[in-house]
Amino acid sequence: MNQQNQSPSRNPIKMNMHAPSLLDRVVEEFKIQFNRTPLVLAQAPGRINLIGEHTDYNEGLVLPGAIDRNTIFALGFSPDAQICEVHALDMGEMIRFDIGDLNKMQTEGWGLYILGVVAALQQADYEVRGFQAVFASSVPLGSGVSSSAALECSLLMACRELFDLDIEPFEIAKLGQWAEHHYPGVLCGLMDQFSSVMGRKDQLVCLDCRDLSYQYIDFPLPDYRFVLLNSNVKHSLSSSEYNVRKRECQEAVQLISQAEGENFPSLREITMTQLEKHQRILSRKQYLRAHHVITENARVMQMMQELVRGNEEMIGSLMFASHYSLRDAYEVSCPELDFLVMQAENHPGVLGSRMMGGGFGGCTINLVQVDRIADFISQTTEAYLESYGIQLTPITVKLADGAGIISFP
Repeated sequence: MNQQNQSPSRNPIKMNMHAPSLLDRVVEEFKIQFNRTPLVLAQAPGRINLIGEHTDYNEGLVLPGAIDRNTIFALGFSPDAQICEVHALDMGEMIRFDIGDLNKMQTEGWGLYILGVVAALQQADYEVRGFQAVFASSVPLGSGVSSSAALECSLLMACRELFDLDIEPFEIAKLGQWAEHHYPGVLCGLMDQFSSVMGRKDQLVCLDCRDLSYQYIDFPLPDYRFVLLNSNVKHSLSSSEYNVRKRECQEAVQLISQAEGENFPSLREITMTQLEKHQRILSRKQYLRAHHVITENARVMQMMQELVRGNEEMIGSLMFASHYSLRDAYEVSCPELDFLVMQAENHPGVLGSRMMGGGFGGCTINLVQVDRIADFISQTTEAYLESYGIQLTPITVKLADGAGIISFP
């Protein structure tokens, strides 16, 4: 896969914000909180993933894209070089911490991501000092579109600009991943941060998580939009089971490696023939987890071909097949997500649908004909409310550029 370089620009650019007032709100709040104008404005988007779920931490293939929902940071130097003050506009909360001793700061939720970013920069030997910040976001929380990566990468982009740090785009993504691993403790792959930094308008990007090569591909369906249906549920299994799935995949790799007399580094190196050959030495769960990852990688490769061909029917079929595998083999779906996919499958305006993200809640991603979107949302919202008593949150998104510096309004 060819690697095509794209560096988020240091030159201020006009950003096409989903919510035009979001930038103004952040700037105004910075003035209120700190009695001056910020020096730097930066943004980073959330992401969708057309296909390739739970493959990234197995060195597999993913096919994400950045979306037109962003987290915006306003930054300025702190009067005290040791102290950071960060205000979360959406939550109306502030944290204050000593940049020289992050361990003293006891926080949770969004504060962990802030500390993680600062710690990531410090452990990579970048020189940072105290700063003041305000941030807000149009990336919905808990819906599987990587609000955490948008926060991490937006702050990293702002710090790169404020402190004039020589950080390459891929490194920004990796620093964001390090922050998430070490502070919130989510052992995520690189896809979320990579998408947030490297996204391009009207394009998806196939990332090979084994060697980090990537390839952009045009989205060829102008008559369709991505409609995300946030189920507004998040089952308690979501955090614990993520790491369980990762462990089960690693166990499958170890057992098959022993049986084959080779040291396979990941499921990416194992074929379906080898998996079937050694099924008897695996537990049911180990077999099913490996089966999903191997077949999902194959679906990503096929999806790339079908996108080039503009083959609408196969694009939709691959999305549904991905969901069924996530439901039955990886077992990370839930009744609410399955219901939403079933509704999509029965609607004439929907090309394809599947759960997206970690699972056990969050949202489905649906490819819907533009002139059928309102009807699809209306019908599905009514059916979901009647069946589960929960109000859906629909989100229609477009593919957008990745993280960047924003010119002042």
